[in-house]
Amino acid sequence: EAAHLEMDNTEQNRNGVVFLLEKTLDVDNNARARAEQELLSITGKPGFAVLLLAIIQDSNITVDRRRSAATFFKNYVRKHWDSTTTIQQEEKERIKSIVPDLMLTVDLPLRRLMSAALCEISNQDFPDNWPTLLPSLVQRLQTQDYNQINGVLKVCNSIFKRFRDQVNSNAVLAQLQTVLGVFAQPMLNVFKLTCQQIQAQAANPNALVVLFTSIRMLSGIFYSLNYVDLPEFFEDHMEDYFGGFKVFLSYETQHAVLLEGKNETSPGLLHRIQSSILNNVNLYVEKYEDEFKNYLPHFVQDTWNLLMKTPVDAKFDTLVTSALQFLTTIAMGVSHDLFKDEATLSQICEKIIAPNLKLRKSDKEEFEDEPMAYVRKDVEGSDSGTRRRSAYGLIKGLRKNYESIVTRIFVSYIQTLLGESGADAKNWASKDSAVCLVIALAIRKATQAKGVTELNDSIPVKDFYKVQVLPELSSNDFEKHPLLKASCLTFLNTFRSQFDAEEFKAHLPIFVKFLGAESVVLRSYASICIERVLSIQTGPGQFKWGKQHIQPYLGPLLQGLFTAMESKTTTENHYVMKAIARVIAVAQEDVPAQGFLFAIQCISEKLAKLYKNPVNPEFGHYLFEALAAIISTMCKDKSNIDKMEGLFLPSFQRILTEPDSDTFSPYVFQIMAQLIELRGSLSGAYAPLLPELVKARFWEENGNHPALVRLIQAYITYGPTVVVPQLVAILGIFQRLVSSKRNDFLGFYLLESIVTHVDKAAFSPYLVEIFKIIFTRIQGSKTVQLIKSFIIFLCVFVGKHGVQFVAESVNKLQDGILWMVLKSLWIPNLHGISGKLEKKAAAIGSTKFLSEFPALLNGEGCQIWAELFQGLIKLFGGAEESTPTADYEDEVEDLVYNSGFSSLKYAALPQTDYFASVADEKAFFVSAIQGLASNSSVPRLVGGLAPEYQQGLRAIFGLYNQACPF
Repeated sequence: EAAHLEMDNTEQNRNGVVFLLEKTLDVDNNARARAEQELLSITGKPGFAVLLLAIIQDSNITVDRRRSAATFFKNYVRKHWDSTTTIQQEEKERIKSIVPDLMLTVDLPLRRLMSAALCEISNQDFPDNWPTLLPSLVQRLQTQDYNQINGVLKVCNSIFKRFRDQVNSNAVLAQLQTVLGVFAQPMLNVFKLTCQQIQAQAANPNALVVLFTSIRMLSGIFYSLNYVDLPEFFEDHMEDYFGGFKVFLSYETQHAVLLEGKNETSPGLLHRIQSSILNNVNLYVEKYEDEFKNYLPHFVQDTWNLLMKTPVDAKFDTLVTSALQFLTTIAMGVSHDLFKDEATLSQICEKIIAPNLKLRKSDKEEFEDEPMAYVRKDVEGSDSGTRRRSAYGLIKGLRKNYESIVTRIFVSYIQTLLGESGADAKNWASKDSAVCLVIALAIRKATQAKGVTELNDSIPVKDFYKVQVLPELSSNDFEKHPLLKASCLTFLNTFRSQFDAEEFKAHLPIFVKFLGAESVVLRSYASICIERVLSIQTGPGQFKWGKQHIQPYLGPLLQGLFTAMESKTTTENHYVMKAIARVIAVAQEDVPAQGFLFAIQCISEKLAKLYKNPVNPEFGHYLFEALAAIISTMCKDKSNIDKMEGLFLPSFQRILTEPDSDTFSPYVFQIMAQLIELRGSLSGAYAPLLPELVKARFWEENGNHPALVRLIQAYITYGPTVVVPQLVAILGIFQRLVSSKRNDFLGFYLLESIVTHVDKAAFSPYLVEIFKIIFTRIQGSKTVQLIKSFIIFLCVFVGKHGVQFVAESVNKLQDGILWMVLKSLWIPNLHGISGKLEKKAAAIGSTKFLSEFPALLNGEGCQIWAELFQGLIKLFGGAEESTPTADYEDEVEDLVYNSGFSSLKYAALPQTDYFASVADEKAFFVSAIQGLASNSSVPRLVGGLAPEYQQGLRAIFGLYNQACPF
């Protein structure tokens, strides 16, 4: 059995692990589950990861088995690399010494997996904890073997993409400088060599594919290394790079292997390179325009030429959108005067913008054949977006400096388009273009949450709405010209904040009507309109349209939404499900009992069908949001909690216990926690589940951790006696979490709940081991998040059990270690704690140490007392009040899906205030300090503070009209 396998690199052990890996693919669910469990039991053994690498490297093992090992290894490092316990540091160093060479020597399918694994490791260790990586990769660039060169470039391209997410800071610039010092010159050498080879191999298509692949990756690396700041090396070699980029942007070839993609809708290699080059040029215009200005006219001309000759086929969309973005950046930047001539603006509007606003055959086909892809690209701008969205962007860019001219040009064009559509109904596409142009021209300011908030006064939006849009949407033949109807619905969604109550009421029946459309796109757009208009906020938690506004239409609205969810082609439409969740959350008690029953039935049926194999994870997310909204409303009447548990707990148990059904686990954990919290106690149905919840298999996925921790906290809070038999297992979970840089704060959440709710006699025997685990992690990898979480935990601990007990518990690990905690961890990090409740806990915990721990007012403790006192004054900000908040501006969506971990908005738990009994932490501080007035040490220590801290102290007392006693 796996438990008896040793992890030494022997043939017997390799065969044993290969056998288990094969069994994880078994069609028999039970056999697969057993194999997964056995593998799980050995993953933490020293040498396991190195054994996997030996399997991958062993050419005597079949490729399929090695691929299985490589896949497992990639996922293994993704889950466990940031842990300080699962993979020991010595083994990590061994892995890092093996992976680069192994990646370049294995076959291509394995190389991709090993490259992905290397990138997972580098994301956490490079460059600080893996200084040898880049030199070892650069060494492998000293060759003319382009298979090896491309292998190295692919890895570097993946590694360096981290800089695209970074902001300019000293730490990031230092990392970048380290990379450039090793990589910049070899990269340039490869770029020059490749450009020369492309000229020499111009007649050899097979060689060109390999060489152009290098250029594509070099272009991507160029973007990454130039994103944060303009490095001096690249500024000095602009001619080398942009001279080469200019050649490729206008490169002509007849070689099909460079022009054709994998299918008729995917771009060819040359066009992917040209798109990447345009992204680089756009980056320089956007961030380094002054240094780039001499190259700009040439690239503008080349881009113009490229757009003029690029066909309308969908395969060129990425290239065209990149080109349009480049022109947009110029239009909005200091070089906008390149477009100042009215004739030039007319040419751009006529030759570039107008053609890219028109519907194409491929758009119509996608509308009908791939409706969800069409909606995603049009509404969300997924992937590269669409030509139409990019044309919108260019109109916006040109309007920044030439609004009156651009508006005049396009108003004339809109009239022409409307004339065409009015003369012949067959020209409906002209009206579609007119609607899109009005949208593009009318927007002056907009937010994601509210839509348009300020209009271009030169565009009569309301007149256009009444004459063109509303009649189109009110037509009885609502299935006719569905693409035009979709644009009109987009119009309503875009200008949703501009409509008054009467118009809002007029729109709801229109939305309901389109929920019954045959077209999935129209159903989706109607759902989006409903969800977005109901999400408009006028202030924090204040919505423009409430349940009183939708109550007359509630029945048809919900019925229409549940009908829209069923489609022959799309059974998991997340736009519809999101609208259902929003409507239920807004309507609350106004939803009739039958409506709730119908909704519960639909959700239950969907859950039963989808839980093993969901196609669209966003649909699952909003399905659980709808369920959470139902529970939060229905279970205000606690008699309904039993009913909801009876309906859903059996389904939840299946999701948690059956193989291959863990996609919805994080949502199940949140809903279970919500039900426990609403009840305010732990019913008998939950107790038998706890031993399963603390088992390791649920904690393998990082995405489970936040929801699981919340659920365990609910158990601890409302059933502390049930938890005690599982306390050792829960503390094992704490150890696992606190060893992870990503999730260490979650471990402290568990500790806070334990010390607050569990009987002290139950957890006290484990305190020395708990503090040992914490200090081991601090010594091994101290981060700001870790230290702040530790401080807040200690404050909560002090608040519940007193300073003296906490001090004795910490010092049991090592006599006097509390002084080190206060001097080296607590005081230096106190002022940096943020968050209202976190600052409150830190202030009260610190105040208790100052006022309730006599040892701090004797001997060496006096200096610590003074520094802690000073740190607390700094945390309070002296007499400063909270910074006034600006007028409320709801810029972001409040109901969102995240692929890593998605918190359910409608199951959200308010952050715990462990000091709820203290209304004002400053007043608490003032009262505590007044109580120290008679202690002779305190006036002396306060008197020794710097004047600004004494002034801050007086100001705090002054907030309560109190005289400072010192």
